[in-house]
Amino acid sequence: MDPQQNPPYGTGPWYGPPPGQYQPPSGPYPSGPRPLPPQYQAPGPWPPPPPPYASRRRTGLVVGFAAGGAALALLTAVVLVVALGSRPAGVSDLAALHEPIVSEFDEDPYMGIADFDGEHTVYVNLYLYEVYGSEELRDGARRTFRIVWANLPGSFDQVSVSLVGSDGSPTVELMTSAELEDAFGPRPDGLASAPVETDGRAPALNRPGECSWEHGYCDELSETLASEQTRILIRRGCPEVDLREFPERPASIHIHEEYDFHSSMTFLLNSPTSGDYLTVSVSDDSAEFAQVSCSVGGEWFDQVYSRAEYDQAV
Repeated sequence: MDPQQNPPYGTGPWYGPPPGQYQPPSGPYPSGPRPLPPQYQAPGPWPPPPPPYASRRRTGLVVGFAAGGAALALLTAVVLVVALGSRPAGVSDLAALHEPIVSEFDEDPYMGIADFDGEHTVYVNLYLYEVYGSEELRDGARRTFRIVWANLPGSFDQVSVSLVGSDGSPTVELMTSAELEDAFGPRPDGLASAPVETDGRAPALNRPGECSWEHGYCDELSETLASEQTRILIRRGCPEVDLREFPERPASIHIHEEYDFHSSMTFLLNSPTSGDYLTVSVSDDSAEFAQVSCSVGGEWFDQVYSRAEYDQAV
């Protein structure tokens, strides 16, 4: 798949730390694709059918057992689908990708999950220092696709990977689940139906809820991020964003304990390859309580609000 070049600023919310927090390159970076998983091996030929039974009565009995067994097998299959069927991947599941991506590229990723035209989409954004040219970026995209396919719990329809090399030019590639299976083989058994693992904490004023045990990926917004005041600040800070067509849920809800802004939510806008997004971050600092930043159609907006401005937003 040929890379799609984004317009300026169309590279996703951030590559690692939140907006305004620069992280210097740390290298070194591995080169060349890793070996792909073995292709799916179809089961061998089925054993030959048993010889016909001599007795009609016995055959009828066997057919009866076979029919009953088939019905039982069907019922069992239905129960298994209900009990073990795949579930949509959620934001907290992204924690399972964090360490494999950092290990592969020595960089923290930005990741999100959003629905575009009914397609459950995983989004990964990386800034790769010391990576030059489209071929190296395409190689990095392929390695990223492999990591998502082999490690992300839950099901999804497609994956969008946005990479930015040292020359600043972005490359965006998208693969469907069918294309991923063709490229990398089947996913590990049980991965699509793996249970959600979170800390079980309810949302608080400035802390999101139902977060992963590591890396701070959360499924529930904090009270501040979910408030009407935040929605008003979004309208003020990012006038180019049409709230009438706003996504129902953010693509990412994240805790950043080590940064000034402790938690954030990010919405991916328009399409998984457009690079348009909106991020709201909140802190405990009353002077710089909320930051609203967005990139829409190549235009960049960024505004910081005090706690008083947040409280008075009506």
